[in-house]
Amino acid sequence: MPRLDGLSLTRVIRSHPTLSKVPIVATTGMVTPQFHREAENAGCNDCLDKPIDFERLEKLVKTRGAIATLSC
Repeated sequence: MPRLDGLSLTRVIRSHPTLSKVPIVATTGMVTPQFHREAENAGCNDCLDKPIDFERLEKLVKTRGAIATLSC
């Protein structure tokens, strides 16, 4: 993203009154507990490591109603 990274965009979405409840699943190549905490603190509902486990993503979409993912 040209101006915002994924976590910054998540913070913007969470601060918007009509978008604040939209489920957000981050996808990342940064496989560290620290990044997962940062994603949670930014407002992500979940964080998936790359390469993506599509079965897990499908379960998240079904259980959380997630309609989009963002790549960090």
